[in-house]
Amino acid sequence: MNKVGKPERVIKIAIANKLLRQAFSVGKNKRYYNENFSQNICF
Repeated sequence: MNKVGKPERVIKIAIANKLLRQAFSVGKNKRYYNENFSQNICF
């Protein structure tokens, strides 16, 4: 993202938001985080 020209503050906020959403999801669903999770999407 930094090479695209985004300010460092914007990059940090995006990373924090992503981590917060993952942590909230793990806590809400009471499941362990699976690093190798692959969601099958069919259209």
